[in-house]
Amino acid sequence: MSEVDRQFTGPEGCQFEMVFRNPAATPQELRVKAVGCSCFSVKREGQKLKVGDVLTLADGQAVSLILEAPRPTIPKTTDYNYVMESLAGDTLAPVKLECRGTVKTVADLSLNPSLLQTSFGRDDAPQKIPFEIVRTARTAEAALTPPTVTGWPANASWGPLVSRGAPVEEQGLWTHRWTTVVEVRPPQGAHLTDQASTLMIRCSDIPPMPARMLVRLNYGLSAPALVHLSRVIVGVPASRRIQVRSRDQVPFRIVECQGGPAVTTRIENPNAAATHWIDLIASPSEAGEWEQRVTVKTDHHDTPALEIQMKAFVALSEPGR
Repeated sequence: MSEVDRQFTGPEGCQFEMVFRNPAATPQELRVKAVGCSCFSVKREGQKLKVGDVLTLADGQAVSLILEAPRPTIPKTTDYNYVMESLAGDTLAPVKLECRGTVKTVADLSLNPSLLQTSFGRDDAPQKIPFEIVRTARTAEAALTPPTVTGWPANASWGPLVSRGAPVEEQGLWTHRWTTVVEVRPPQGAHLTDQASTLMIRCSDIPPMPARMLVRLNYGLSAPALVHLSRVIVGVPASRRIQVRSRDQVPFRIVECQGGPAVTTRIENPNAAATHWIDLIASPSEAGEWEQRVTVKTDHHDTPALEIQMKAFVALSEPGR
């Protein structure tokens, strides 16, 4: 029995053909001995094979098996291992045929930097960040498909997209590069916080790819946007202490904390300071998913108010009672 073709092939990228041939003048049997991982399957004519299944090959016959793997969601390298044995007859020991393959998955679109990140002081000028997109495809024409980007926040803009050279072919895949400059301006408005945005990069022939953009401020106030209390029991108050701080160390006062009927607050220091601690105390009266918004008002000139979302799962009693 000949060994499997060492080079997996498959136009779909996640289906790979393995060919077994019987060079003998008599029929031989193949038995599935082991499958290295449940993350893939091997099929013959669409039928999934399991450990113990036997295939009979006539003299000179070849059989094609298809290894199917789920399409990865991130670029990575995956090793596959599939073991069969040839049953040559009652008097001969089975011959093990071990099929190994390595599949490298590359991104349709890759970004550099993968996270557009910047920070601003109060009087900083706009910043310009070089940005590169690399398109990988199976044809040069597809690699040349120009990407578009949507989802920009009001304080950022995308410069002209510049094509860099011609597509380059390597190991059956074509890549092409574009560069541009992203201009980011300091956020404006009354409620200034760190700003996280999701940009969507699209080419016409592939699903859109999200990219992240993070703008940090070196001024204004910082506080958690979400407080999750996990499991809370009806009638048993649950509290969480949060910190509100001035990024530029300018002292400020907490003027007021406003929560709903199921939330009380306690301000540790009524005087001006660069850092404040606030106790948020939740007392939900009904079981189920619970959430409440808390507004923290301050006399800070950059951030007169902060919004904090509280969430919890509320149960009637402790488990087992």
